[in-house]
Amino acid sequence: MNDASDDGLFKIDLQAATKACAHARSALSENRLFDAINHALDAIAFRPSCFMAYQLLGQALDGQGRAVEATECYRGQLPERLIDVRFSRILHAQTAAVDFQRYPAFPVEKTNLPPAFVLEGLSGGVDREITSPGCFVDQVVQGTVWHDAHNTWVLDRSGREVLEHTQGCREVLQTLSSQHQPVWLGKRVIVLGARGAHNYYHWTMDIIPKMGVLAAAGFTLQKDDIYIVPFARNAFAIELLRRFAIRESQVVETEKVSPYITADEILVPWLQNKMGLTMGTWLPHFMRRSVEEAAGNSTEPDCQRRLYISRSDSSADGRTLGNQKELEACLTQRNFEIIYPENYTVAQQAVLFGSANVVLAAHGAGLANIVYCRPGTTVIELYGQHLSPCYQAICALAGYRYFNHKCDKTLNCNHDNRQAIRTLSERRSAGFSVCLNEVAKLLELSGAS
Repeated sequence: MNDASDDGLFKIDLQAATKACAHARSALSENRLFDAINHALDAIAFRPSCFMAYQLLGQALDGQGRAVEATECYRGQLPERLIDVRFSRILHAQTAAVDFQRYPAFPVEKTNLPPAFVLEGLSGGVDREITSPGCFVDQVVQGTVWHDAHNTWVLDRSGREVLEHTQGCREVLQTLSSQHQPVWLGKRVIVLGARGAHNYYHWTMDIIPKMGVLAAAGFTLQKDDIYIVPFARNAFAIELLRRFAIRESQVVETEKVSPYITADEILVPWLQNKMGLTMGTWLPHFMRRSVEEAAGNSTEPDCQRRLYISRSDSSADGRTLGNQKELEACLTQRNFEIIYPENYTVAQQAVLFGSANVVLAAHGAGLANIVYCRPGTTVIELYGQHLSPCYQAICALAGYRYFNHKCDKTLNCNHDNRQAIRTLSERRSAGFSVCLNEVAKLLELSGAS
């Protein structure tokens, strides 16, 4: 990986941010809410992508009865009042950028998103739409970019903002960037990263597909290009990058080096996924084709092959199944293969999924591999207190049969939007157990019994 000198550069201080969050937790436990807020703001100044700091701010503001401001923090935004406490609200980049070139890649399109099949028949409601706003690449000459695990901010050479790429809290970024120099990375930098860069799903559906956007916009990769991402520490990330002949020496992890970057030329692919609801039909086909080309052949579906995507405790991210062993035994009797994706390379996972007729799994990143399945594949998703529409959207775009089943019967809080936002992280990581009789009925309904 590339490195940079420390002269005047902003470098994320993970240790200091972690310590500040610990102080904020301690203050919260003692009901010192004002101190908790200050410590959490310290954490954001040390590491602007510190998700935990935003959550702690939300808890402190809830304790002060500031529910609206708390909701902003749970969403990863700072309320204006807190910006005034620590950061500058006067943006130098108030004028939209004009000094850049935009190259179209994929057009706007709409795709029908039918209801899921469930035990009761259909999940109810009318068909929704997947609306893709299209994709493009912006070319910025002698500009700057701030890119970390939460924030993205692109400026042209005059310091004006390329608005479409802005994510996160730009007031924080402006304050910090005004105190530091950007690190120069060379002739051409490509902003490849996205939020969730530690997660397999986001690498598969948000990050690597930007290579397809670049190609569709007419850009040819060069051997001295530099690619910036927040993280690229996992084996799957390295493998996915190598698929496109990107060497580790070409990759800069901004959370390690510096999120504040400049170069002779910056390419910024614009790809909106939004958990599947703005995904284009090209994306699943691009990912499947890229794997087939790398393998040198194509997989053929096995009309009898059934996969259950399990996961070890170390990879479950809190979402454990209380009766996983019993479920695996039940499925083994029905000729399912028990697969732990973390034990396979990406290429091996692609071959497995490409040859399957039925895929069953609990909601989680391992299901991102259905992008490698064949049209007509049956996908069955089990979930607890939280369900993202991303896998249902992939099924609609790629021509799969999609079933889901809610295993946790706890009443959800969708009627209370603030409560839903406040508890999102907790609900995402909550474990659950599976009723084996209900799974048997679901398999019968899907034709996989």
